[in-house]
Amino acid sequence: ALSSAASDVYKRQPMLCETGCTMGSEKPFDCKVWPFRMMRDLTGNVRVAVAGYCPGMERYTDEQLETFLAEEGLGKLLLAYAAEHPAHVKPYSKEYRFLNVK
Repeated sequence: ALSSAASDVYKRQPMLCETGCTMGSEKPFDCKVWPFRMMRDLTGNVRVAVAGYCPGMERYTDEQLETFLAEEGLGKLLLAYAAEHPAHVKPYSKEYRFLNVK
């Protein structure tokens, strides 16, 4: 059974269900790369960040995530996408951990 908070999210987000997004391969880019985001740091630079509140990401160190981004090419892909689509760059949020792209 869903918690009342999770249930409330599903009610407000018509594309979500208990098993995730119902859009399948038609997901927007931001959804495809979740829990990673392109985000401005406190100095205004565009960086790759990961949602620090995502339970699945809490168990990984920054170094492990940075290695994953490098091996998969995702870090460079995110920064290239941010350069081409600046509207997708999120403002700074303290709930995200910034990662270094190698």
